[in-house]
Amino acid sequence: MGEVADGLQILDFPKSKWVVFDVHGSAPTAMPEAWKHIFSKWVPTSGYELAGIPAIEAYIDPDPYHIDALNQIWLAII
Repeated sequence: MGEVADGLQILDFPKSKWVVFDVHGSAPTAMPEAWKHIFSKWVPTSGYELAGIPAIEAYIDPDPYHIDALNQIWLAII
C-alpha cells in the first residue's frame, strides 16, 4: 500500500456485503432525507439486517452543496 498523505488515515472494514444508496441533491437537505427514508422505509422492509459496521457517507460531487450533487450512503448488511 502506498504512503498516506498527512492528515489522512487508512481505515480497514471487515469483509461485508454493502447496499449503496445514491443521494441526489444538496447534501444538507438530501442526506438527512435519505437517512430518514432508509431507516423508516428501506431497513424495515428490505429483509436485510445492518451488520453493525459504521456507515459510510461518500461525497462524490466536488460541490456536495450543489442542487444536483450526487453523494452516496453505504450500509453494511447481512
